[in-house]
Amino acid sequence: MAALALFFLLLPAFAQTEQPRYGGSVVITVSADPGGLNPAITTQGTVHLVTGSIFSGLIAIDFNLKPVPDLATAWEVSPAGAGGQRYTFQFAPNATFHDGKPVTSADVKFTFEQLLLKYHSRTRTSIGDKLKAITTPDDHTVVFEFATPYAAFLQLIDVANAPVMPKHLHENTDPLTSAHNTNPIGCGPFKFERWVKGDHVTLKRNENYFKAGKPYLDRVIFKVMRSGSSAVCTNSPITGRGAR
Repeated sequence: MAALALFFLLLPAFAQTEQPRYGGSVVITVSADPGGLNPAITTQGTVHLVTGSIFSGLIAIDFNLKPVPDLATAWEVSPAGAGGQRYTFQFAPNATFHDGKPVTSADVKFTFEQLLLKYHSRTRTSIGDKLKAITTPDDHTVVFEFATPYAAFLQLIDVANAPVMPKHLHENTDPLTSAHNTNPIGCGPFKFERWVKGDHVTLKRNENYFKAGKPYLDRVIFKVMRSGSSAVCTNSPITGRGAR
């Protein structure tokens, strides 16, 4: 995680001296092999560091720790009351998974009900006993209903805590042994390219990313360096808000 922190720390300096341009790659060191690439079933830090660019959450958390759009382009929070609280999200109609399938509200519902609330300890603990229902009025709207008001919810559905998974690939499979735990398909800015266990994981640019014009980099390489040393290297300027 120190490597990621350094990566974002350096971004403002690059942005001040260079205009955004495309191409190049960045190498980020990690102290351990991730062991798996399914972020919905683990809270292991290295897994989320790598997969944070493969998947997307409904929202993202900005540098001021405020929720900003990711998959969801807009949301509405009902007033807190005795009857609970409702969060309604509309998300990007052009979002697709890396295999070309569209991202729909059914994927969000499946992700929470069949993966996160069963296998992701942080999500299960934080919202498991508070969530009353998830409904999908249409393909690009999802509603979370809580039995009691829950103001912290928006802080808990970024890509680290709630990566949206493709239902068509994970339904009717064992999440602990799925082939996609080592060959992940998400809808984030980078696609999985190669994993040499114990050495590195390589991601390549998602040319069909739903956020127009992004990402800038061609590749992100996570290099395993068990010595604990951390470094960020690049062969082209890093600009904008990082890989995304």
